[in-house]
Amino acid sequence: MGIESPVLTSRQGSAYLGINDGKTDGLKASRSTGILWGATAPEFIKAGKKVLYRKAVLNKFLEQFESYANNAQVK
Repeated sequence: MGIESPVLTSRQGSAYLGINDGKTDGLKASRSTGILWGATAPEFIKAGKKVLYRKAVLNKFLEQFESYANNAQVK
């Protein structure tokens, strides 16, 4: 069994959030603008030149958005 890492690279984080096609980094622009999906972008870790995202931070970022059972509930 492999060890599951609590951190993801920027591309992995983008894929985790569903904002890339596996080849591009959807989180890259949000690091410059500070905005993603109209909200404050998730915090990242800078380890040397490497950019990492904690899964817990990405999950918390997602939790701020409402979830709906159907389109009639969306306002």
